[in-house]
Amino acid sequence: MKTAQRNVQSVVLSVAAFFFLVVGNWKAFHFSPDFVPIYTGARCLLHGCNPYNVGHLERQFFQAGGAARQLPSWRSQPPVYPPSTFLALSPLALTSFHAARICWALLNSCLFVAAVILMLVEAPKIFLWLSTVLGAMFLLSYWGLVALGQASLFSIAFAVISTALFLGNRYLGLATVMLMLSLAVKPQIGGLIVLYLLLRRIHWRHAMAAAAGALLMLFLACGILQLHPASANWRSDLAANIAASVAPGGTNDPTPADTKEIGWFSNLQPITSVYSSNPHIFNGVAYTIFLCYLAIWMIVVQKTGTDSRAHYLNIAVLAVLSLLPIYHRSFDTALLLITIPAVSLIFQTSRVVGALIIGVTILLQVEHPAALIWVRSHLQHYSQWQSIIQNRFLYIIVMQQPAFLVLLLASLYLAAMFVMAKSMHLEAALRAQDRGQNGNRSIQ
Repeated sequence: MKTAQRNVQSVVLSVAAFFFLVVGNWKAFHFSPDFVPIYTGARCLLHGCNPYNVGHLERQFFQAGGAARQLPSWRSQPPVYPPSTFLALSPLALTSFHAARICWALLNSCLFVAAVILMLVEAPKIFLWLSTVLGAMFLLSYWGLVALGQASLFSIAFAVISTALFLGNRYLGLATVMLMLSLAVKPQIGGLIVLYLLLRRIHWRHAMAAAAGALLMLFLACGILQLHPASANWRSDLAANIAASVAPGGTNDPTPADTKEIGWFSNLQPITSVYSSNPHIFNGVAYTIFLCYLAIWMIVVQKTGTDSRAHYLNIAVLAVLSLLPIYHRSFDTALLLITIPAVSLIFQTSRVVGALIIGVTILLQVEHPAALIWVRSHLQHYSQWQSIIQNRFLYIIVMQQPAFLVLLLASLYLAAMFVMAKSMHLEAALRAQDRGQNGNRSIQ
């Protein structure tokens, strides 16, 4: 019976992985707009031009065999990646655009499938069906990241795999390189995980080496850009691009003023900006909420133990918290893949909290910002729309679902930490009692 059940689970996961690989890569070979700024920026780093100047990027794009129809809208995708991203991914810029796009899609899709499988291996076997369903959901929900050519998929897959290797005491050199590349490409993905490894002294020298390597790559890339006359003004150009993207109505503007990008963010600012349009206020409130949650985590984490179960639980909470304070698009919620082992542990201890976490996690995977845009475009013709706009809380729930769900998920995980800490403390006390009784018997 168990063999048949495992076979069915393998089939479910294989079908999801096949869908993820085939559909994601087929789309990527004809699409990949998010890969263009990365690829052209890396070429600029190698050829001495400015990766934050659209004219320079397009020149490199056409020289590499790109077609005009493949160019993204620079307004919706301004070049704002850190210079370390271009250095880390510079080997891709040595080939033509079409070849690099294929390699990028295949690399990211295979890495993410490997990360899913690794999380299922690390998850408790008592609820293997639950872990399998969640893993399959991640594969069925995030194939679009392959199609877009998103760097988030690369950074998330490397962060998840390297964390599992560190916690399992396996291939530490490979884990260090993976974590370094993840931080170099998108430091906001794995930054808190590094801090946890240092705090708990889990191969902390390797974690420190990964962070130092990523920082060194940043300094080297900045130095390369500064050396060439064509890219000497890269810092002012990057600052201008960032300022334009977060300006009212800009593509990264989290306030309700940006109607085109509504529902695409998972950080707190889309919620706090509903109550104040002043960036100093809504950013300050978002950071304060995050720091309060982080302080609660730091208090409870001391009571959760030091075994692998506790580590996956603590890191799962950090993965959710990392989405709160700074800019994150909704597709960065793929980082929640690292929570699969913790979800099974929580469900084993508390069915209610576990079920709520599972429900919110699935909602984050299946909802899509395009659906929110469709809702807005249809509701604005009705009188009820005005009542939604005027009711700020209702507006957040209806139109800023990813940010609201991430905040709700963070609250649920902190509640789960309290429950799990008590359970783990009780288990530790029982083990100590058993050891004491065994010791007394041996003396007798």
